[in-house]
Amino acid sequence: MEFLKNYWYPLALSSEVPADKPYSTSLLNEPLVLFRDGDNQVICLYDSCPHQGVPLSRGQVKNGNVECPYHGWQFGEGGECKKIPSMAEDAPMPKGAKCNFAYPTEEKLGVVWVFAGDRAAMTPLRLPEGTTEEGWRHEVIIKELDASHKLMIAGALDFAHFPFLHTQTIAKKEQRNYLRPLDVSLEKYEHGMNMKVKNPDGEYNDFVYFFEPPCLVKVLIEPKPGWKLIANDYFVPLTENKTRIFVFECRDWLVWNPLVTFGLKKKASKILEEDFPILMMQQEWHEKGYGDWKCTVKADLLSLRYRQWYDRLEREFAAQSSGTSFQHFDKSIAEKTHTNV
Repeated sequence: MEFLKNYWYPLALSSEVPADKPYSTSLLNEPLVLFRDGDNQVICLYDSCPHQGVPLSRGQVKNGNVECPYHGWQFGEGGECKKIPSMAEDAPMPKGAKCNFAYPTEEKLGVVWVFAGDRAAMTPLRLPEGTTEEGWRHEVIIKELDASHKLMIAGALDFAHFPFLHTQTIAKKEQRNYLRPLDVSLEKYEHGMNMKVKNPDGEYNDFVYFFEPPCLVKVLIEPKPGWKLIANDYFVPLTENKTRIFVFECRDWLVWNPLVTFGLKKKASKILEEDFPILMMQQEWHEKGYGDWKCTVKADLLSLRYRQWYDRLEREFAAQSSGTSFQHFDKSIAEKTHTNV
């Protein structure tokens, strides 16, 4: 999953990384350990001691360093070895006494964000829309599923399943009759692509979908004229088949009302849970080779473009091509914008 590096990812809640013990996680198939240094800053290291390959996350935090549970070697910022108990304090550190890599981190919105990749390619962290603007309120919902993030993103960009899977939350069975006339258009914007979905008869709200590389699906709706609700869904690839979902649900209306906050958070959680059974079935079927997106229609437009971007990036990385992932995404979709699937 190297081709998905050089991006910021939300990885853990700040509360999941206490001051007194390390936190074990993974990202892009790499084992990671998070812990807090003496200044309470979160450090992210490769979760393997370079001495004899023991998970550092199984150890403890001492003096702002993570300590290996096997021989007590301690590591700090940058993955540097700070202490080896079996050596004199003034002895030079052995060659290679350093973690395989360390990733930059930032703590924002009560979440630990990690930049996975080359520090030279690091860009400023851009927080989700609706989380920093005045007059807005946001809540964070986290879910985890043993499924491919690619599969989950493609599903999140698919609106046509709403009346079939989400009849307990956001749709009514009667809405199935309104799928056919929906008008769908795709266009570029500064950070990726968006898809506008309009209801010609005006029976249900129009909405806009956004995809931003590498894993953000954003949905903008207006429950009432002048009210905005934004769901920023990050599908974080922990491993090939394990995904952690961070939902930043934001609104600019009734922000003072805790009952609205509670209800919307509960509904957002339920919406995700309604998707999970079908995603697990789909994952199992694809793994058995029983078919994989062999037919598409206009409603699949943004989902299709996302999959084309992902597959192209994967192929070009394998071929050692140059260029950034956003440029590939932009080119692959711009060529086909406003065309039929």
